[in-house]
Amino acid sequence: MADTYIGLKAEVKRIGLVINASKTKYMKGRGSREDNANLPPRVQIGGDEIEVVDELVYLGSLVTADNDTSREIQRHIMVGNRAYFALRRTLRSSRIRRRTKLTIYKTLIRPVVLYGHESWTMIVEDQRALAVFERKVLRTIFGGLQMENGVWRRRMNHELQELLGKPSIVHTARIDGS
Repeated sequence: MADTYIGLKAEVKRIGLVINASKTKYMKGRGSREDNANLPPRVQIGGDEIEVVDELVYLGSLVTADNDTSREIQRHIMVGNRAYFALRRTLRSSRIRRRTKLTIYKTLIRPVVLYGHESWTMIVEDQRALAVFERKVLRTIFGGLQMENGVWRRRMNHELQELLGKPSIVHTARIDGS
């Protein structure tokens, strides 16, 4: 690793560029836990002090030593929640048509959650978390349902899917990602 970094640093310098050591990370490998446990928080390579990390965000995606995509999916759901809560007032407004609200969801919130989904390997818990997120947004958009006796009830999952009309977020992530 040290020889590679030093060679890269020399080659970069030769063409007039500089490696920013404060932005450079050394990610712990998939080796034994004992090897990784003995690593200090920072390592010295080629005169640069580089931070040792278990995970890092690279080009908007979480990269982990154990290649756990579940944490990446949870991170995207969290970012999607930020987008959802920023737009929640708009999605609840009675002045905006449902069709417009669905367009807002499909163009502003869903892409945030699905960014990089082509590389995800999803387990059942990941699919469930994505479905729960989508149903939360759809319940905000469509609201409750008033029964004949005047009592309001929450819309059921299958009703939300029918109202959405398009493939669910889970279906999109699974089909487009394969």
